[in-house]
Amino acid sequence: VDSADFQRFVQRWGLNESAQASFVQLPPDLQMQVITDFAPKPHTRDVNQVFHGFVKSIRNRVLGSVAPTNQQLTENQAQFDKLVNTWGLNESARSVFTQLRPN
Repeated sequence: VDSADFQRFVQRWGLNESAQASFVQLPPDLQMQVITDFAPKPHTRDVNQVFHGFVKSIRNRVLGSVAPTNQQLTENQAQFDKLVNTWGLNESARSVFTQLRPN
């Protein structure tokens, strides 16, 4: 979502800083979905509260459905431990590695 579209969306709904921060933390595909689908009922008293609930439901539905299982987490940890041991990574390297995020 480009900044002009974002600003129009913010102005249209009168979103406060907290709602804006919630929006910009979403991945781009979810930002587009929010802009497309957010439509509070007329005469909504607190659009920002409704917005936060809407973002939470979108995030949970999309991102929550792909949460790893305990078995996957255990397997991922085992793979990570193997990588650390194979390459002899020190604590500093291990820390940097765990802070990486996928694109």
